[in-house]
Amino acid sequence: MRRSELGAQALAPVDRQFSTEENKAGAYVKSHSWKVADVMTSDPVKVDEETPLPRIAALMAERGIKRVPVMRGEHLVGIVSRAELLQVLITAKFDDTAPGDDAIRRSILTRLREDAGIKGDELALTVADGLVHLSGAVSSQSERDAVRVVAEGVRGVKGVFDHMSLA
Repeated sequence: MRRSELGAQALAPVDRQFSTEENKAGAYVKSHSWKVADVMTSDPVKVDEETPLPRIAALMAERGIKRVPVMRGEHLVGIVSRAELLQVLITAKFDDTAPGDDAIRRSILTRLREDAGIKGDELALTVADGLVHLSGAVSSQSERDAVRVVAEGVRGVKGVFDHMSLA
């Protein structure tokens, strides 16, 4: 987006940016070529769709990148951006769950009703040593995902096991 041909300000001269001739030549190609193969990242950082958000944030910070492709096997299913991670942080609620399995269970059931609008009449929820087991029937995949996300978001939860079925 900083190409002079696109109306942007010209980049600083290549010889001021890099120390070796090879780096200068590579920088010149990236800043002047019109072929995707010359300007793309050839070995991008990528994650699978189960990667926790804190790990993605750490990768972005370590590598100085703003976006990370999300894969399901060998297929691209999305991209996570820095802006999306910031949005998650901004909208996250402060967790005031008391310690203990009973408190975790009550918190999950309350959040299902109040935050996600899910009554949970057909759900069985057990918590042992911070591990949550969800079983019973839900009406849709979206509801199933919401139940899982609610459970994962409660302080003290160490893992969530989904045994739910679609009704």
